Amino acid sequence: MEKEKLYLLGVVAMMVLLFCGYWFYALPLQEKNECVKWIKESSIYPNYYFTDWQKEQCLRYGYDIENKICK
Repeated sequence: MEKEKLYLLGVVAMMVLLFCGYWFYALPLQEKNECVKWIKESSIYPNYYFTDWQKEQCLRYGYDIENKICK
C-alpha cells in the first residue's frame, strides 16, 4: 500500500515538472519563434497584416513588428 502511494506521488510530481517545463520554457520559445516567422512573412508579402493579438505577443517578447526587427 505504501509503495503504491509513493509511486502515485512520483507520477504526479513528474507530471507537474513536465507541465512547468512546458509552461515556462517551451511555450515562450514557441511564441518567440512565431514572431520571427510572422516578421519574415511580412517582409515577403507586402500586404501582410498583423492582428492585435500578434502585435501584443511580439511586443511581450521585445520584437518590434512595426520596424520588422528580430532580436
